[in-house]
Amino acid sequence: MQILKDFLAWIEQDLGPWGPLALGVAYIPLTILSVPASVLTLGGGYLFGLPVGFIADSIGATLGAGAAFLLGRAVSFPGNKEHNI
Repeated sequence: MQILKDFLAWIEQDLGPWGPLALGVAYIPLTILSVPASVLTLGGGYLFGLPVGFIADSIGATLGAGAAFLLGRAVSFPGNKEHNI
């Protein structure tokens, strides 16, 4: 939890306008690993305001869910070509 708080502080202090992009990209591995991202969600809304934070969080969570789906599908059906994308 402290690592996520430190990450949000780094985004706020050092990244400036690139912060929402970094927040969205950070969501992808967190979603794949099933890490609760409530700290990033609330922090994104606090740092960038509701509209920008919501968009960055939503895009990152959607891309992470898609990546988790594709990873799970590839791992679940490695030899069956009918199920591979």
